[in-house]
Amino acid sequence: MKRMNVKTYISNTYIPIGSYMVIRKALMQAGIVTVEDLCRKTEEELSSIPFIKGKNLQAIKDMLAEKGLHTGMSQEEINVYDTIYWSNL
Repeated sequence: MKRMNVKTYISNTYIPIGSYMVIRKALMQAGIVTVEDLCRKTEEELSSIPFIKGKNLQAIKDMLAEKGLHTGMSQEEINVYDTIYWSNL
């Protein structure tokens, strides 16, 4: 599993779905600017954002899972992940 910097901007992150630009714009309009912001949101919170439902939400969850991340992460979980990321560089 290749980890990623949770401070990465959503605008620099690829989510493998057809309407990627629409999804990215919707996330950013909802105040989700970084991958960390995305991880801190619960599935319920994300699904309340326009265009973030069904297969789009699943694509986001899959992209996070590929990096060892998930939705609804606590700050402590994010800090541990971030520490491991930076210690492996």
